[in-house]
Amino acid sequence: MDNFLHDTAAEKHERLILQQKCKTKNDTCAVCLETLFMKSVIYLPCKHFFHSTCLNKVIDTKIYTCPLCRCNFENSLSKLNFQFPETSLIDTHLIYLIAIQIPDMYLSW
Repeated sequence: MDNFLHDTAAEKHERLILQQKCKTKNDTCAVCLETLFMKSVIYLPCKHFFHSTCLNKVIDTKIYTCPLCRCNFENSLSKLNFQFPETSLIDTHLIYLIAIQIPDMYLSW
């Protein structure tokens, strides 16, 4: 199992792949900037990987995209029978209020 390529499997099967103990010594988690070595790591289909606890915190905020490249992994969560929370009218209303309060000068890209 040491030769198993977690990132390649995640990409090929469009799945989230869990590695119980990361073997790479020099990599750090892009979310918390701590070492990944010997920690539980989740690989995304885009081949990026993070501490499982860090990625779970991202998912808890209802963000289903890679923190690095913004690749959407909702489909991979669906394959795991992930129960997506309902979007409430309050959430939708707050997004609308925030959007209309941003001055035009900040919207020109």
